[in-house]
Amino acid sequence: MIKTSISLIMTIQILFIQNIIAQSEFYSIEGEKHFRNIRMLTAGGENAEAYLSFKEDKLTFQATIDDLKCDQIFTMNLDGSEKKLVSNGLGRTTCSYFMPDDNQIIYASTHHYDEQCPPPPDKSRGYV
Repeated sequence: MIKTSISLIMTIQILFIQNIIAQSEFYSIEGEKHFRNIRMLTAGGENAEAYLSFKEDKLTFQATIDDLKCDQIFTMNLDGSEKKLVSNGLGRTTCSYFMPDDNQIIYASTHHYDEQCPPPPDKSRGYV
């Protein structure tokens, strides 16, 4: 079970890697023997930290897309359909997870401190 969960999490993270092979629905990584049928589910913007629901039918992830100025929380079906903004669009959000009943999502947000997006980190100080 743990091995399957780790493989699934790694697969989901790979699904969010963008622009590896342009304009292709299916991806392969030379020499990789464990992953098959890898598909990119998102395009455009910045997409990160995807996590699977307990029922294994939806993903929650953070993204900066469309007119959003910084990361917000979205859900979507495993096939990439029904993408839906679930955070309030204020501040920056991160680290979203489904609760065990799959009816609620918990995530971190800066919107109580400031509704605007925080300034980008100073990369000269070692932030990657």
